[in-house]
Amino acid sequence: MDRFTWMAIRMMLPAMFLIGGGIVITSILPDSTSNPLLAGVMELVRWLPPLLALAAALWSLWVGFRLWQWHRGNALVCKCDGLLGWEREGRSGPFRRCLACGRPTAQRHYATW
Repeated sequence: MDRFTWMAIRMMLPAMFLIGGGIVITSILPDSTSNPLLAGVMELVRWLPPLLALAAALWSLWVGFRLWQWHRGNALVCKCDGLLGWEREGRSGPFRRCLACGRPTAQRHYATW
């Protein structure tokens, strides 16, 4: 796989973890219903897997939109043509880290295609 495929996989990892967390909670849920100490908590926890699935779907849509914008050329890119991540504050001012190569890019060097 090339680094742009890894970039897309890294961007989707939070959604994968959200889905995995929902699966784990769903597998634990039936075993905990017989415990009287957890009866009150289980009413709240049973809504957690659908909320995690919704959060994963929204994250996936956001990542898909960002990748689509990058593919069209309407995104901030690194010198290696990788998509830049969110802006962070650094010692020398704001910067973004490339999602393909991992190189930090200062705000004055942001480029679009």
